[in-house]
Amino acid sequence: MQITDATPVGYYNIISIITETFVVFIIIGTLLIIMNRRSRSFKAVDLKNMRMNITNIVFILLLIAILSPASLNIYPRTGFYPSVTIFAMSWQISDSTPNIFMFGPEFLLIAFLFLFMKFVFIYQLFKYYYHMTTKNRVIIVGIISEFQLTLIGLAIIPLAFGTPSLAVMFSLPIPVLLLTGLLMLKFIPAPPLLGGWEELEKPKEWWDGVKR
Repeated sequence: MQITDATPVGYYNIISIITETFVVFIIIGTLLIIMNRRSRSFKAVDLKNMRMNITNIVFILLLIAILSPASLNIYPRTGFYPSVTIFAMSWQISDSTPNIFMFGPEFLLIAFLFLFMKFVFIYQLFKYYYHMTTKNRVIIVGIISEFQLTLIGLAIIPLAFGTPSLAVMFSLPIPVLLLTGLLMLKFIPAPPLLGGWEELEKPKEWWDGVKR
């Protein structure tokens, strides 16, 4: 969907915004349900002293992943200045003439294909709080997720020489999600395991002896 400076936001545009908002919360709700069910197979952790609930952490990160700007895309073109676009998973602003603001559920679903690693990063962070992965792995996945669109743009360059319809794209990450995730890793430590490592590793016979 496109809105130009000369076209006011009409009824159809409002419906599109409402539809995209609905789709966003359906996606977030579905992912939260899947992760919470998945957490039942993880190690048991003590959530009482956490500064923020794990579900709330994931919810905030999902909102940032979908709504915040993800990259600054530069498209070389004939003339002195290149075309510049701010790209997010749910919207895009271009400096084209006239200026264009793109959004809508169909844009959201297409953009997901180019930025799905952001959801992988959030899931790794979710696993970290249940002691199912390491902090270094979370950071590595986070860095890869920020450069996913950059790598796609670089892969398109050789194809663009033989296919004039393809536009060359240089993508510069805007690491809002990564920085937020790193701040959470720093200021919201993983909760301790219930009972500690020693008690969790004791065999069932040990517990039977204690009961006697």
